[in-house]
Amino acid sequence: MFELPKDKDVLKIEKLSGDLKPGGKLTGRITGGKLSDGLKYSWEADFDFHLPAKSAFGGVSCGS
Repeated sequence: MFELPKDKDVLKIEKLSGDLKPGGKLTGRITGGKLSDGLKYSWEADFDFHLPAKSAFGGVSCGS
């Protein structure tokens, strides 16, 4: 998890849908931008992916 920036121009979730559960599918679009060295940069990313069916967190173990 991460904390979203307070400035909405840096990161904006335009679309988000799906099931946020093990084995679920998420789709959406995020966009953003930033002013750096006097130049404005912008980006966008579309995503469509399946979440793993099992949690990757296993905790500390002793090898078996």
